Amino acid sequence: MPTVVLMDSSLSMTRPVSVEGSEEFQRKNLAVHGLTMLFEHMATNYRLEFTSLVAFSSLWELMVPFSRDYNTLQEALNNLEDFDKTCLEAALQGVSNVVQQEWGTSCPCQVVLVTDGALGIGRGSLRHSLQTVKQRVEDKKFPLPFPFPSKLYVMCIANAEEVL
Repeated sequence: MPTVVLMDSSLSMTRPVSVEGSEEFQRKNLAVHGLTMLFEHMATNYRLEFTSLVAFSSLWELMVPFSRDYNTLQEALNNLEDFDKTCLEAALQGVSNVVQQEWGTSCPCQVVLVTDGALGIGRGSLRHSLQTVKQRVEDKKFPLPFPFPSKLYVMCIANAEEVL
């Protein structure tokens, strides 16, 4: 089953995480480390599966199209830049576009969302998206559920007290 890794590259991912007795890490560092382990596992056990990397903040960007080259995925992940604010709706729409262009609407796909749980602020934030969901016209509706069979996994790099 193809997999899309949707990586949050907003500034909130640069917030520090305090780990007792060691140097200070950013949430982004922890996310990259976790995804590195995931890519290594997939390269070893699921060599024939296609994986894609999409980064998002207020906009989304296809960093690596569907590929079996886990070195390319890892390199793109390590070179990920930090951008402005979180806009989850745009990111989900981007995933939908990427999957439909490559696989259509009948191929099942996994989506792994890696974020710090920040909802964003203002227009484009998750809160704003959900508040306006019933007021939308058909062509501007919220991108979930995806138009293709899917499983959405969320890796939240945050303490329980931090998630709003």
